[in-house]
Amino acid sequence: MESWAEFKQTTKDGSRLGNMIDAGHLKLAKENREYMKAVVMSLRYTACQGIAQRGHREQEGEENSVNRGNFRELLHLIGEFDVTVAKTLNDNPQNAKYTHQDIQNETFQIMADMVRSEISAEIREAECFALMVDETKDVSKSEQLSIVVRYLKGEQVCEEFLHFRRTEGLDADSLLSTIKQTLSQCNINPHMCVGQCYDGAAVMSETRWSCQYTALVVIRKSLPAVKATFTEIMSQPNTRRKAEARAVSGLIDEQFILFLTLFEDLFRVTKFMSDQLQSPSLELSSAMDLADLVIATLKDRRAEEQ
Repeated sequence: MESWAEFKQTTKDGSRLGNMIDAGHLKLAKENREYMKAVVMSLRYTACQGIAQRGHREQEGEENSVNRGNFRELLHLIGEFDVTVAKTLNDNPQNAKYTHQDIQNETFQIMADMVRSEISAEIREAECFALMVDETKDVSKSEQLSIVVRYLKGEQVCEEFLHFRRTEGLDADSLLSTIKQTLSQCNINPHMCVGQCYDGAAVMSETRWSCQYTALVVIRKSLPAVKATFTEIMSQPNTRRKAEARAVSGLIDEQFILFLTLFEDLFRVTKFMSDQLQSPSLELSSAMDLADLVIATLKDRRAEEQ
């Protein structure tokens, strides 16, 4: 009986100890979550305000320096009003404060992935988007692309930045490969792209002629559906959308259809030359013969119209 009583007491004490350990663990986990929330919100604030997170002379461990950088100064300011944050900053070792620049960069990466995931979901819901790409150099003189998407969310036009990407080359194929890779990483279907705009990335003009011809063909084939869509929008109660649809629909008149037909024919004739001129193996004599042939064809078309 004594052994049984000792066993029951031991079990009871062990249960109490386990509960104490569990309670302590839950308290620590809660404090860690509160502290990490302050870290993430501080980083988010600096990013949204467009201010630097770190000072150019900031060193890890210099907690008593005059200026610890925007991020750390903001975190210490929060600690003035939050006991948990203050305790973690004052008592935890350096590798448990999560203020190192690598942790900051990793946190930004996680937040960026979350934003891109939301943008991707909105584009899938919109079922189409336009792509805007600009090429520029950063402070290190490295070429990079800024990639932006534009799409419709409900009745609001959204324009969202996706990525800065360094380019391995400046030719059209390299830039196209970078764009496709970026869209793939962001889980955005490139087949949903209905418009493209290249500002500083002038080399992408090699692809514009073909895209313009394709756009003309698509518009001509889908023109009845486009008109029907505008008619449907004009019957909806939204006043602003009705006015916009009525204004655009009014532009699709006989003159518009005439120009559409003429330009489609013009681009059909010149598209083959545009494609051939992009070939690196094309000789100058062949290019000149091709240009003469296109000019002669266009002259014959003009004579037929007259």
